[in-house]
Amino acid sequence: MAERVIRSIGLALSGGGYRAAGFHLGAMDMLARLQLLDRVKGLSTVSGGTIAGAYYALEQSRGKKPEEIIPALCRWLVENDVIARALSEHRARTRGTESRRWNLITNASEVYNELLGGAQFGELFDNSGHLDDLIFNATEFQTGMDFRFQKTIDPSAKVGNGQVYMTQEAARQLRLGDIVAASSCFPGGFEPLELPADFVFPGAEPEMRHIPKHLAVMDGGIYDNQGTEALLLQRQEREAFDVVLVSDTDQRPKNAYYSMPVEEFGWRGLEVGTIVTMIALLGAVTVGGAVNNVITLLHYATEPWWEIALDVLPSVVAGVFFIGLYVVWKLVKARIVKSYPNLAGGRLRRFLFSLRWADLKDLIELRMGSLLAMTSSVFLKRIRQLGYMRLEDDPKISKKLVTNLIYGMATKKGKAELPPTKAQVELAERANLMPTTLWFDDEKQFRDVFACGQNTVVHALLRWMERRAKAGEGDAEGGEVTNRLKEMWKLLQEDPFRFVPSVKGAKSGRRSGEVSKLPDGAEVDGVKPAQPTRETA
Repeated sequence: MAERVIRSIGLALSGGGYRAAGFHLGAMDMLARLQLLDRVKGLSTVSGGTIAGAYYALEQSRGKKPEEIIPALCRWLVENDVIARALSEHRARTRGTESRRWNLITNASEVYNELLGGAQFGELFDNSGHLDDLIFNATEFQTGMDFRFQKTIDPSAKVGNGQVYMTQEAARQLRLGDIVAASSCFPGGFEPLELPADFVFPGAEPEMRHIPKHLAVMDGGIYDNQGTEALLLQRQEREAFDVVLVSDTDQRPKNAYYSMPVEEFGWRGLEVGTIVTMIALLGAVTVGGAVNNVITLLHYATEPWWEIALDVLPSVVAGVFFIGLYVVWKLVKARIVKSYPNLAGGRLRRFLFSLRWADLKDLIELRMGSLLAMTSSVFLKRIRQLGYMRLEDDPKISKKLVTNLIYGMATKKGKAELPPTKAQVELAERANLMPTTLWFDDEKQFRDVFACGQNTVVHALLRWMERRAKAGEGDAEGGEVTNRLKEMWKLLQEDPFRFVPSVKGAKSGRRSGEVSKLPDGAEVDGVKPAQPTRETA
């Protein structure tokens, strides 16, 4: 049987904040050590994966090697809290965009722009190194579709999607920092970005005839958190990838996505109508008292005007507060009646006013809690399932598919020589539990997710090789890649943190600070790894 050569790899990097960025960097570092990273011809990234993917794509296009790129980004991630900087530095005030919008996501885009040195997307159009297809995924809210900030070797590929898109000439002027911000502004944590009004351009804003006015774009994970659809879409009319590697940091939950809160029995509090009546009476008394104080002081007071103003101020503030509450209630009521005419006539008011305070609190908590769980967990889980089903049901893709799951070592044991050690299982469990944030609490958190990415990708590739051998396909490299993976797996089983880079001067593993591939023929701790055939690259 003829054996295939691994000439091209399609790599998808999922979302997941810094958990994703650190894990994917670990996986990419290990691919470099195995001399497979330069065979990645297609790269599709989402959210936190875009942070890692955009930086790597840019730096490798400038001629830097993985052993230079990866430690630099690791150090930046450990030292930079994107949210803290976005809250404190406020550099978006001077962005000079059409919208002049200044908020958390525009501030964050300035942080990313600093990381990427102000680079524009056009630099990757001119030279993307070994990456033929490069896609940074966001979601646009005009049609609810994936918006692909992409550079491919297909001259007809649109930047966007089939309905909402821009020309490549316009896309070249986008800042990579703004693209990273658009890909990673997850709902609830950030506001949407408006395209093109919230994006910074080197000169006049380019014409974008197929971009609707006030187009909102957000996190790519809303549509496809693994980025696989965009990756494979680009290859439908061309030679397919030999391997499709999906690096996925979607978490395996230890608890239910949402549980009904424990119901508390006992006194439920006053009725909402009674509370509103008390507030209204207090407001009326306060406003009446404020008016009386103002009249009395102005009529009888002999003090200087500024002392009179200080005496009147508390009463005026209290009066304005209660008047404001009344105005807000009227506006909200009018908005509800306009949107839901069937609630007019006092039905909603009578229902709400009949509730006890504890009932109202439960109503709000149950609605908000279940809505948040549904949108942030249940829907995303279903989208993920559908994405994997699509890959696994396609016979042309399923046999090439390698899933690099962050919790993989804690759930998949493989055959006798493949089971992870207890230390590797515990590593995967810790990495899986890291929340979706844009900061690392400490260096240990970074070391866990980075090492997990390194260990897990070796384990995933070994399991894939094992399945191919059982199917009678053998090793695509005549056994050399498999042998190299096995040698690396042995080293990682001895010390899962062996190849983790040092950041902030701290020691990390026995080879602290060294991030480079194993050179051909080199021995590590007395073990000489097998070498791949170089003409297969």
